[in-house]
Amino acid sequence: MRDIIKHTPGLLMVRWKQEGTVPVMPPSPDTPAPSARNYLGFRDGTANPNTDDDALMNALV
Repeated sequence: MRDIIKHTPGLLMVRWKQEGTVPVMPPSPDTPAPSARNYLGFRDGTANPNTDDDALMNALV
């Protein structure tokens, strides 16, 4: 992205960005623990639904 912005001065600018990999922070009693982000900015810790649960599969798929 830096290279594109460098070669198009005056046309493009960064208005918002989400950094990947946030440092692990100790949980506080009043707020839920934040999950880290990977290098693409997506939240880590996602999981797939249980494929053995027929009712859940019928609802989702």
